[in-house]
Amino acid sequence: MNHPQTRALYYYWSGLKQGRLVPGREDIHPQQIKRLLPNLFILERFDSNHFVFRLAGTAICERFGREFRAHNFLTLWRGEDRLQMRGHLNDVIGSQSPGFITCRAETIDRVSIDAEILMLPLMDKLGGITKILGSAFATSSTDELGHRKLVNQQIVHARVLINPSSDLTTPTAPPRPKYLGRPHLRLVVSQSQT
Repeated sequence: MNHPQTRALYYYWSGLKQGRLVPGREDIHPQQIKRLLPNLFILERFDSNHFVFRLAGTAICERFGREFRAHNFLTLWRGEDRLQMRGHLNDVIGSQSPGFITCRAETIDRVSIDAEILMLPLMDKLGGITKILGSAFATSSTDELGHRKLVNQQIVHARVLINPSSDLTTPTAPPRPKYLGRPHLRLVVSQSQT
């Protein structure tokens, strides 16, 4: 975890556990994490394919140019990334452990930013683990984005943090390409014969 606010959220969540594996949704008090709220979200798991936004911070909504409440979080991801994210979210719920994701997001004209996402399981009122408190913070400059909206994102690395207290740094991962999607140009070599 590189971003200081990602760490702040992890420590807040960890402090709410009070001897339990996972804190309850009712333990979260927004006024205690006021400066983090624009970049926070809460998901509710309905089944393995539906993790619905119950809350999405203003910074997240502005970055994508839309409101996320009642939308499925998995629709933000495509193809293999969607499958990997679905597995990751189910692992976070199943293991009752935090999840950490590094990703790259881009605008329609391929201006990109790097970000980290923290996923923290929460207990519902019946004692089931059906909710996730999450955060999304950019780890690279967002200056080039201006008013552009993010339209595509790709997972760089995702893992469940079984022992998070000893693992508060970003894992090393192979670099991903700067631009996502298909290239618009193709290199053609012509060899004339004489």
